[in-house]
Amino acid sequence: MHGLHLSSWMTTDGYFGIFDIVTHPHHRNKGYGYELINGMLHWAAQNHADAAYVQVVTGNTPARGLYKKLGFDLLYEYKYKVQKFT
Repeated sequence: MHGLHLSSWMTTDGYFGIFDIVTHPHHRNKGYGYELINGMLHWAAQNHADAAYVQVVTGNTPARGLYKKLGFDLLYEYKYKVQKFT
C-alpha cells in the first residue's frame, strides 16, 4: 500500500500499542488506514495481546473517527509541554 506510513508499534505485557500512523493526503478516505489497523489488531489478538491502545493527536478528528469505528474509546488525554531553544 502506498501512501501510508507506520513508524512504530509494540506489544508489551499483553497490550498492543500503535503510534504515529500517517496517511498521505491523496490516499485518505479510501479505507487503507482501516484495513491496515484492522489487520494489525487481528495479528495482535492471534499473538496473545489482550488489549490494544493507540495514541492520536486530539485535533486529528479524522483519525479519532477511524479509531472509534475500530472500537477504541477515549481513556484519557496527554498534555505535552514544549520548551523551545533559541
